[in-house]
Amino acid sequence: PVQEVRMAVWSAADQSNLYWYKAEKDGTDYVVHGNLANHKNMSGKYTAHVYVYPANAPSLCVSGGTMQFSDVKGEISFKDNGEGTPGNEEKSYRLSISKAVSGSGITQLQFAVWNTSDTGTIRWYTASQATDGSFFVDVPISDFKKLGQYVTHVYVTDNYGNKSFLDGKIIMNVTGTVTGATVETGNENAGKGTFDITVKGASAPSGIDSMIFYAWTAADQSDMHAYTAALQGDGSFKATADIANHGYNSGNFYIHTYAVMGNGIKVYTVGMESVFTPASIVFAVKPGDGTRYIGITVPPVTPVKFAVWSEKNGQDDLVWYDSSVTPSKAETAISLINHNGSGTYSVHAYSGSMYLGGTTFEVSEEEARTGWRYENGYKFYYKNGVLLTDLRSIIGGPYMIYINRVTNTMNIYSYDYATGQYIIPVVCFACSCGIPGGYDTVAGLFSLGAKYRWKELMGPSYGQYVCNIVADYYIHSVAGYNMTSFNLDPYDYNMLGNNASHGCVRLNVANAKWVYENVPSGSPIYIYDSYDPGPYGKPGTIKIPPTQNWDPTDPAITG
Repeated sequence: PVQEVRMAVWSAADQSNLYWYKAEKDGTDYVVHGNLANHKNMSGKYTAHVYVYPANAPSLCVSGGTMQFSDVKGEISFKDNGEGTPGNEEKSYRLSISKAVSGSGITQLQFAVWNTSDTGTIRWYTASQATDGSFFVDVPISDFKKLGQYVTHVYVTDNYGNKSFLDGKIIMNVTGTVTGATVETGNENAGKGTFDITVKGASAPSGIDSMIFYAWTAADQSDMHAYTAALQGDGSFKATADIANHGYNSGNFYIHTYAVMGNGIKVYTVGMESVFTPASIVFAVKPGDGTRYIGITVPPVTPVKFAVWSEKNGQDDLVWYDSSVTPSKAETAISLINHNGSGTYSVHAYSGSMYLGGTTFEVSEEEARTGWRYENGYKFYYKNGVLLTDLRSIIGGPYMIYINRVTNTMNIYSYDYATGQYIIPVVCFACSCGIPGGYDTVAGLFSLGAKYRWKELMGPSYGQYVCNIVADYYIHSVAGYNMTSFNLDPYDYNMLGNNASHGCVRLNVANAKWVYENVPSGSPIYIYDSYDPGPYGKPGTIKIPPTQNWDPTDPAITG
């Protein structure tokens, strides 16, 4: 028979608030009436273990479970905190908890707030306590910048560090947008290519902090430009549009205006279409990369040619450029490589012998070294003053391979049609030519011959991406002991950049693959001796550890 039933109940992790209850028998059941006061008034998750004490036998733990207790109570309220002005300003909302009580005390009360359209952005606000014992916090809508419903969940932390959910509800619905706005254009200056955009009569519950005008002419909006409008004395907002910001396009302008309201929310306000036709303006636009777009707006007659020259040495670099014509302009791209570097440039527009107008533009020393430049017998490519030393993504063939047996470099050159020579350095690879004094790589002028994905070489050994030079001389990857990517002797691989072969020219797998795939059979190869590694210098090589038997550049392994 059961002599007694007791229950151990606690919530603290260290069981510091454990209390033993003696159960009362009620028919066939045993009942315990708990009291949070027995547990230091701590709220949260409680654990209970039931112990049975049989007569003349040891006690037994027969059951266990958990339960959640919270003695925290309160009522959420909110109001527009509009700095004392009447009406709903929708700038800041005061959230309040009145009648907040907890048997275990309250050390902190927090509001978690989010907009229902963006549940991923939750902001936490720690409440202050008023003299009447209530808790409050002011939530600025500018923290979220979104229209729509807002929700809060309130959490209370008691004196024992337990955090309990108190309540949650929809607290506000921000709906106010801009009303009464009208937009117009005016003050057209055909000679400068400018006109004003003005928005009048705009109002919003939270006020208007600023306005942004977006204008464009192209159907794909590729010439869109944003204008920050200035507040005028009469409360309107105005900005000046300039065709220079729109690629010197003209005609139909599409204008959309957006207001940033006093609560930080940006909303579409009003839009319009406007036709603007400037006078014939000669322009020069700087897109970078050593080019300029020059043109004339709304040419009175077509076709149009442009004379361009720099002030250095008079007009000795004058070049005539044809143009393409659209309904709003005639324009063309020019390359600074055709002219004398930096300084002041002049542009004159003509239709036949009729002078249509002109302009000037400046070219800095750095920009003058942007794009293609002939220097020291080569044709180089610069970007923002920096010499690019790998042009494989910029220019293709025809190619010629230069192999230097002294510096162990392979320079790839592309053909320059303007000069009829292979003078465009495309890229330089470190290689391994033959060991002098018995295993020299053959020298002279040859043509790239047959190609092999894999080929057995002397040893026997096996190379990838093999291209024949002449007889038994080949360009190939560092050879290994089988026809797989895991075949390398790390010592041989780490000799790349030094004379190490028996006459062939070794490359890493990536570079051998590029030659194999991009330099056609029949392309010229020149093998020579020089202490000059080439216009780009000698590149570094990768070293592998003694335990590695694969090339780290092999795409079959590295992807």
